[in-house]
Amino acid sequence: MLELKNISFEVSQEGKEKEIIKDISFVIPDGVISISGRAFNDCKNLTSVKIGCSVKSIGNNAFSGCEKLKGITIPYSVTTIGSSAFEDCYSLTNIVIPDSNWTTLYDGSSTAT
Repeated sequence: MLELKNISFEVSQEGKEKEIIKDISFVIPDGVISISGRAFNDCKNLTSVKIGCSVKSIGNNAFSGCEKLKGITIPYSVTTIGSSAFEDCYSLTNIVIPDSNWTTLYDGSSTAT
């Protein structure tokens, strides 16, 4: 399910309407097992993500460059978060991480912790 909020239209020089997306909320449904590397890379208008409880891993740079991403809840099922998964998410102020059973969390160095 992709939920789009605050969509407006702008008229270009040719007189054709051009859709402008201001904010995007995205739901990753149950049944999805992993979020691949760079899956949402540079989605500049992504503001929130709800991750389904079947996701086990978040890949490298999965959400990097999502400058408007404000909050994310990472479910208990996630055991691996890749390197730079949230790099350059300047608006990210709310990350909810329940007690987890992580096996791999990359800290930006060449080794996993």
